[in-house]
Amino acid sequence: MKRSRFLSIFLVLALMVSLMPQLGMTARAATKAPNPVTNLRASRAGKHKVRLEWDTPNEGADGYLIYAQKNGKYGYVGQPTDYRNLFIDENALSDATNYYWVFPYRKDENGNMVVGNCTRFVNARGLCPSVPVQPTSTKDGVKLEWIGSIDADGYLIYGIRPGEKYGYIGMSSGLSYLDTKASSEGWTFYWVFPYFLDEDGKMVPGGCTKYRFGKKLQ
Repeated sequence: MKRSRFLSIFLVLALMVSLMPQLGMTARAATKAPNPVTNLRASRAGKHKVRLEWDTPNEGADGYLIYAQKNGKYGYVGQPTDYRNLFIDENALSDATNYYWVFPYRKDENGNMVVGNCTRFVNARGLCPSVPVQPTSTKDGVKLEWIGSIDADGYLIYGIRPGEKYGYIGMSSGLSYLDTKASSEGWTFYWVFPYFLDEDGKMVPGGCTKYRFGKKLQ
């Protein structure tokens, strides 16, 4: 009896499936979660800003959810508004490290998000990005020039002169600095740090590129 009832139900279901195309109906497969993003990276992007970039996962995605951990608290940060593989967190900490995860998602036929996984995190602080520095030797000293850093209020110059230890050399509110105390006998090595002023007027320096060096012309 049970076997006969099971067979009847099976035949009815089979008949319904066979009639679906004639009735204008199609079977819809469940929406598959996207694969994780690849090449996720974070970089300094200015005052309290961190820039996140990543590559599109295989088979694509409809959007991305950004989560972060700041001061030990984990939560939702936002998502790109134009579906690009780019997001800038404008509320990043500058005095502590921010940790980020990016979750891709697809939308099903009802508009619900089907969220994929994130296999790695990245981190950065909300600081001014480093700038490439170009030294030029002159008779007046070594002139340092650079491209402006995002949100920078000024630049701190540190260096090592011949026979001296690493230390502060000067500062500039522009895009150049002339070290009139540079030696003409030996090389002086330079590091330039962009900085911004926080809410209390305190300097918050960012990172720097590899040192550059120069010598005063005789």
